[in-house]
Order: sequence, then structure tokens, then C-alpha cells
Amino acid sequence: MASMKSIAFQDEAVEKMIKHIKELWPSRERQIPIVFKAPTGSGKTYMTEKMICDLAEQPDWDQNVAYVWITFSDDLAMQSKEKFDKYFPTSKHGRLLTIEDFNLGALQKNDVLFLNWQKLVSQAAENRIYRRPDDPRMRHESRVYFEDFVDNSHENGIEIILIIDEAHLNLTDASQRDVIDPLDPKIKLLVSATPKKETIPTQDEIEDGKAGYVRIKHKDVVDAGLIKANLICQTKEELSKYEYEDEDHILLRLAIDRRNELKKEIESFGANVNPLVIIQLPNDDEELTKEGKPTKEEITKEYLISQGVKANRIASWFTGKKKPEGLELDDSEYEYLLFKTAAGTGWDCPRAQVLVMFRDVKSEIFHTQTIGRILRVPIMNEEVSKVFRNGYIYTNCSRKAVEEAEYTEQGNRPKTLIAHNKKGKDYVVDYKLLTDFISRVDYGDLGKSGEFQQCLFDTFNAYFGIKEDDILNATLLQEKISAKGLDVSADFKHQIAVNGICHEYEKIGLLLKESDVISREWSRSDVQKLFSLHLVNILRSQTDNDCKVGNIVRSVPTLKSAIRLWFKIYALPNENEDRWYRVFLNDVVNKDDSSLFRRLITDTLKNYHPLLEEQLQKRREKNETRESEPFVLRKMYAFTEEYEALPETKCLLTPFYLQKNYVGRKTEEAFAKFLEQQDCIEWWFKNGDNGKDWLAIRYYNEVKQEDALFYPDWIYKKKDGTIGLFDTKGGQTAASTETKNKAEALQKRLCVLNGLNRELFHYEGGIVRKENGMWYYNDNANYSYQEGSTDGWKLFAELFNSASVHKDVKYEIAAADDTMMAAEDGVC
Repeated sequence: MASMKSIAFQDEAVEKMIKHIKELWPSRERQIPIVFKAPTGSGKTYMTEKMICDLAEQPDWDQNVAYVWITFSDDLAMQSKEKFDKYFPTSKHGRLLTIEDFNLGALQKNDVLFLNWQKLVSQAAENRIYRRPDDPRMRHESRVYFEDFVDNSHENGIEIILIIDEAHLNLTDASQRDVIDPLDPKIKLLVSATPKKETIPTQDEIEDGKAGYVRIKHKDVVDAGLIKANLICQTKEELSKYEYEDEDHILLRLAIDRRNELKKEIESFGANVNPLVIIQLPNDDEELTKEGKPTKEEITKEYLISQGVKANRIASWFTGKKKPEGLELDDSEYEYLLFKTAAGTGWDCPRAQVLVMFRDVKSEIFHTQTIGRILRVPIMNEEVSKVFRNGYIYTNCSRKAVEEAEYTEQGNRPKTLIAHNKKGKDYVVDYKLLTDFISRVDYGDLGKSGEFQQCLFDTFNAYFGIKEDDILNATLLQEKISAKGLDVSADFKHQIAVNGICHEYEKIGLLLKESDVISREWSRSDVQKLFSLHLVNILRSQTDNDCKVGNIVRSVPTLKSAIRLWFKIYALPNENEDRWYRVFLNDVVNKDDSSLFRRLITDTLKNYHPLLEEQLQKRREKNETRESEPFVLRKMYAFTEEYEALPETKCLLTPFYLQKNYVGRKTEEAFAKFLEQQDCIEWWFKNGDNGKDWLAIRYYNEVKQEDALFYPDWIYKKKDGTIGLFDTKGGQTAASTETKNKAEALQKRLCVLNGLNRELFHYEGGIVRKENGMWYYNDNANYSYQEGSTDGWKLFAELFNSASVHKDVKYEIAAADDTMMAAEDGVC
């Protein structure tokens, strides 16, 4: 907004918000919602800040209220704070605070605190410094945590109005639990251009004083000259002008042409505005990068420069990198901006007038929120603004791929949680307690690429009737391939949306879905990515056990290389790889179930299976020679945010993290509480279930007919030096053959350990189950389980009886040696 003089619809919206707040304030209810729905570009930030300032100056309003303004990024939080001083430098508002101001202790009347959701909801260690640890021992006396800041504010009689910016993004279960509930605001102001339907109050709720609703009409914002009147999609005629160019180049070419036209038109009005083209790149270039092929970013930059655009006029803004300085200024020298998602939501640049959107071949979804970046108008002068009344969109997305302006949650991605060993260092309980490992034999991939390539050549050539002597005769090769129904001359096209004009941003999804279409050849870079994508899909679709591929990511490069070599040597030796890919994709995509290549790849995988099994057997034989190592309890362990901290005092790790949702959660949580209650336990440890950082015991899995690793759930150490290794089971898992194999392997290992460590440690362990409201364990050499019976099982509590001291902690030397030898012979 060039001038911050209020517009009529803005003043009206501010008055309605203030009216709702005053009417709702006497209510005994808390967290009363007021939904503020305003189109992108209408000045939501300005109006919300004006509401705060105007409310402070109301003669009939003198409440001890402060405001907490929450956005979904630090940049937006700071942007909102900076606008406050810019718009209202002399207002009666209180202090403008950030998360770094928690040390002030509490909010005061009319303060505005700007926060980023992610800093409060995130489980990342670097962000948890703002949250008060549940364990008092972990708290820093000099630090004021979020909870302290809020508690102090409430104790001082300060009520809170919570302003949730982009509420459609940020009103989540996590934010409600971790932020909104602790704040317990009197009123929640939900600000959004596209509020979720379930948050919009009914007329009855408004009339009954349970909610408020303020809405700004799209037409009012357009009529005021704040946003563009039309959003225009590429036309069929425009695309046809460059019919034989690569699709990527065509879209860029049209954007260049449009920018040049706009520049001349703007200059004719004497306005100093440099129109910006924003180019959204896909997120699926990873495969091209691995292969050393040019990415969409490289293709775009190279083409722009080839068309006379100076390199210093092309800006880039990607996640993790700072936004180019001065990008939003009307007279900025930047003419083109390349981005992926960084500029997708919440960024204002009114001079942006042209949008190029390249589709992501892995996901056809075309989210319309990015279009909001070209919605605003830089100059509101009625005559001059005519040149800014239209925004232009150039995209290779198909109309079926368009989704309305739906927003997914941002932030709150799985972050690392850290648990520290109370010993303060890596800790070896017993150097004789070894952890086993099995070097991975089967990576689930296609093994040796050379053997697979030859198998593919043999399979493909047998089908097409190609012999080694044929490779010198390209014409004969094509005849043989064509005779089997493979079209080597077919194009590979897709349909993209054209001829769309939208007069209302919120309805652009519907417009594009109903637009005309034109058939175009895929770009070279998209064809390369689609080739890899469909190889993944073909491997993923295999259901025959002789054809299944476990590790598809590792297998695709081998399969891709083999197919390319087959085309190069046997099928189309005189064509380039782009042509090979198009022939392949035309068959796989357009013929679908009747595809020749799908059939031949399946046949190749089946023919290759015996060769792969032979490779795996050789690896297994080599693996038998690997040795075990002493088990180390690490100084720290990392967990994902799928875990949560639970109360504990004796767990060796602090905090104690347990996965939130999984089968067996209730059993393991109950057993941890049981261990906590035992006075004789010095510490206990919850073992992991895979990887080298956890205790593993090798056993033979009779079901899978292979060696495997067993990770006992629980390790504990008693004050008398006894070490326990136990695994909790519930229901049918206790009766499985796999559990029997694990239980018996565990007993053999315990027998060996008690022989080796006769003078230092005693070991006990087994399988644990809960029956009759009590814990039982089975430590028999021959494990058995009978549903509804505890015969052969012992009460676990007896292991913790203070009168029960292990008399066999110190064995006779000879007896211990005999035990060890028996265990090694498999009879212990």
C-alpha cells in the first residue's frame, strides 16, 4: 500500500471488529472466536493493527488487555511488527515485543507480542529453549520461559486477545494444545483470506454472543484499486506462436514478451515501476542433479540470459536462503525471480505481475495460493493503475491438476528430540555384554548392474527377435521392434490449460478446471523426470515374489541405465536419449495395462531372480565371519517428533521418550511404571528396535529361514549389580514362533554371560507378559506359551524381593566354565 490512508471498506471492517470485541467481552466464555475474512491484498495486516490502535483510544474501553500476534514464520512476524511502526508511529499501542523479550517477565496493557508458531510448537532442541521443561531439574533459573511469561501476565491481571494470522494454516491440534490453551485468550481473532468452513460461525452463534464474523467483499477491494481485476491464463494463440520450441522455453518466452510489453506501457504513463516476473520451479529436480542433467533452475537461467536478460537482473529465493535485498521495491533492478516455495504464501510484492508455474511431474497438484503473489497493485492512481489491472499466468499444468486455494500445515515437520544419558558419557555396562550385528546382505535392490543389464538385454532381444548381428542394421532393428507393436515414431504429449480469464482470485481454481486445453509435447527436462518416475511406478507395481524389488530408490538407476543402453545398442542407435524416453513413455503411459515395456521389465525381473539369489547367498556366507562388539549406552540419543516425553526418575536417559502411537504402547508404558516402583533398581533403559545404537542379539528366525536380530525391550541394573534383559509381549505376539526363537536365543546368551561374568555380574531375563493384573516372566530354555495359562511362568515381582539375593552371583570356576561351554554347544 503506497499510502496508508484508510479506504472505506477498511474503516468499516475495523469498526465491526471493535464492535464484536466490546459485545463479546462481558461473556464468561473464553477463547471466543472472531473470524476476519479478507481477500489477499485487502490490507489484513493494516486493518488488524488499526483495530488495536483504535480500540486503545475508545472512550468507553479501558481494559487491561494485551495482544499476541502469531504467524507461521519469523520473517512474517517481523514483517508485521515493522509495519506497525510504519503505519501507526504515534499510536497509543504499547510495547512491540518478540520472543526474545520474554526476559521482560510479563505483558503490560496494550503490548503486542509477535511470535512464530514454529518456535513454540516445534520439538527441535534449538527451539525448546523457549518452553518450560516438565522436569524442574532441567529448568534454568535465570530463564523466563513462554509458560512463565504467560503465567506472569495472567497473574498481573492482563487479558489476552490472540491474533492468528493465516488461521487456515495455523489452527491445528498442536497449536491449540501447546500455545492457545496455555495463553487462554479471552478472544481469538482468526485472520484469513480462506478460513476453514468449520471455523466460520453461524448466524445463531453470532446473535447469541458466542462468536463474531467480519467479511470484506472481493469486489470492494478491486474497486478500490488494491488488487488486480483480472487474472489471465495463456492463450492457445500465444502457445501456437512458438509451436516447435521446447515447452519450457515457450512459457519463458511468453513471460519475457509480456514483461516487455508491460514495461513499455508503464513507462508511457510515466510511472517508475519495474514489472517483475516470478517463476515457480518444481521440487522434483533431485534425480536430474544426481545424473548431472540440467535442472529446471539451470534451464531457466540459461534461457533467460540467451534472450538478452542480464544475469544480475535474475533473483533467486529458495528455502534456507535470504530474500534478495530490495526485491519488493517498485524500482528494483530485478526483473525475474526464481523460487520454489519460499515466496508461495505471505509475501507481498505489488510489482509482480507475471507468473510462470512449472508443474512438478511427481505431483500434478497445482495449488492456486501462489497466484496470490501477482494479485496486488503497486500504484492506486486511477489512471496509472489501468496498466496494473491484469495479472498473467503461464503454466504447463493440466486443468485436471488444479486444486483450489487449499493450504497444508507448514512447519511442525518431524524434528530431532535429544535424550541425554545420566552418566554424562558413553557408558559400557559390561564389556562382556556384546551387541550383535548382521551386515546387510539384501539391500532390496537389483544387485550387480552388469549382470542385470545382460539379463535385460537377453529378455528384451528375445521378445523382439533381435540378434547380435542385427545391431549394424538400424532399419532392420526398427522393423523388428515395430512388428511387435512398439511405435517408434509416436509423439509424447499432454494437455495444458489455455484461454482462461478469472475476475475473482478465490474462484481461479474453478476457472482453470473449466478452461480450454491444448495438446503439447512435454519439455525435455520433464520427459527425463517422467522416465524415472514411471520406472519407479513399474517397480512398485510388482506383486510376484520373484519380481518384487524392496529398495526401489537404489534399483531405479540400474534399471534406467540398462534400458538406455538397450535403446542405444539394439533399438534406436541413431536417435538421442530424449527420443528413447518419449518412445518408452508413449508405450508405458498411453498403453497402460497393455504396455510392452511393463511386460518386458516384469519378465526381466523374473529371469534375473535366480542370479540375484546367487549373489545374496555369497554375501550371507561372507557375513558369517563378522564379530560382535561391546554394547555401549550412548551419551545421547536422537528421536523424531513421533515420540513424546514421559515422567521418569530411574530411566538412564532423560527425558524418557516413548513413541506416541504403536501396537504395544500401553504394555510398554505400564511396564516402565512398574520398573519405576522397584526400590532395588538403580536404573532402567528402554532399548530401540533397529540400528547399531541399541542392544541386539542374533537369533535364527524359523519363519523367514534366516539369521535375524532381536532387540530386547528393557535393560535394567539393580543396586546389587544384577542386570536384566527382558522383552514385553502382549496378546498373540507372545505365542508366535518368532517370539519362541527370540526367547530361546536370549536364554542361551544369558547362560553365556553368567559364565563369563561370574565374579562381577549376574544376568536375568526373559519374555514378560501381564496376566491376572500382574507381570509374569518366562526364562525357560525351551519357551512355550499357552493362552489362558501361566504354567511355566514366574511372578516378576519376586525378582525384586529384597530377601531374594542371587546366591549364584559368584560361581565356582569350574562350574562356570562348564556352563559357558554348554551354552556355546547350544545345550545350556
